[in-house]
Amino acid sequence: VVGGRVIVTTWGGRVSMLDGWSTPLPGPSLGPPAAASGVVVASWEGGVLAFDAASGHVRWQRQFEGADTSAPAVIGDLAVVVGGDRRAHGIDLSTGNDRWSIAMSGAGAPEAPPAVRGQRVALVDRLGHLVVADAHGHRLWSADGHGAVVRGAPVWVGDAVAMPLDDGRIMVARGHRPLFDDPPGRVSGAAAAGSSLIVATREATTNGLFELRREGRE
Repeated sequence: VVGGRVIVTTWGGRVSMLDGWSTPLPGPSLGPPAAASGVVVASWEGGVLAFDAASGHVRWQRQFEGADTSAPAVIGDLAVVVGGDRRAHGIDLSTGNDRWSIAMSGAGAPEAPPAVRGQRVALVDRLGHLVVADAHGHRLWSADGHGAVVRGAPVWVGDAVAMPLDDGRIMVARGHRPLFDDPPGRVSGAAAAGSSLIVATREATTNGLFELRREGRE
């Protein structure tokens, strides 16, 4: 939402302001856009573009080697994505140039945009590897999903990060040692509610609310 107007991306490869402008992307977009300071950022499998929020005109475009770029997030005056080049990029919203980049284990996942909390950002790749960095691109800590494909976006729960994995578990990490919870059903997404996680599963009857206990999660 920018200035009270809703902006969406589509599988058909467009970014659009509802009841306003519509601009094509180079390919399908599977994740949500992000916006700040009058700039809308959207990704497709090969890269990321920035648009003027008022007119829809393209401001800049970045294309990465390889496929699979995450949906974007914004931290301060940076757009952050994980690219098909197996790097996380902190991109200046005004110029489209990298301010920093961080090596990842795999390419980005379109359905898993970075998660921002204050001046920290949680970055995940398709292979379930998690890196937490600050707004200047300094790596703070990382955790490994042991090859389990990421299923959805990471979420901050207090100072921990949780993310659903395709093997049905949810990984919760604060520091280098992750813990894995195995709720009933196959996890398809998660959201934070205070110190709790609301975890959705594919089987609608087993949706549940799972409490994240802080003890032992250092």
